[in-house]
Amino acid sequence: MNMVYALHGAEFVWVNGTIFRTDYLRIPDDETTADDVILEGSHDNMRLMLTQSDIQKAKAHEDGSFEFGDGVFLRFLSSASLH
Repeated sequence: MNMVYALHGAEFVWVNGTIFRTDYLRIPDDETTADDVILEGSHDNMRLMLTQSDIQKAKAHEDGSFEFGDGVFLRFLSSASLH
């Protein structure tokens, strides 16, 4: 699965067991640069930020999760998938 496809409708992001609320989401396009912020999220006092460069480095898994080189796993969720 392509991460750009998974971003569509992502209201939440699960990162290694913590669910972040999506505060900002930008679907990358042809004008998106490596430093552009694609996603910002929050959980209590923790913040999450992914840039275009970050998502390009992620490895997609068949179960819909994505893995980063440092062992971080994430999955995009909608409110419907949490019920």
